[in-house]
Amino acid sequence: MDGTFSKAEFEDRRAKYQAELEDLERRVAYLDRHEEKQPKLVVDHARIQTNISNVIDAYKRLNSKT
Repeated sequence: MDGTFSKAEFEDRRAKYQAELEDLERRVAYLDRHEEKQPKLVVDHARIQTNISNVIDAYKRLNSKT
């Protein structure tokens, strides 16, 4: 596989990462309200943001080839 995927695959991945991001944002907000800081959430949030950026970049590359 050359690292590209269809628009449908992109949308599936985007939706998955968006759902993960929203879940993490809810978890972070909960922890903020309860003044409990957990570094793992910050790392997870950064990882998901990176994944979303990677999917968007791949989609842009895919569209530039068509």
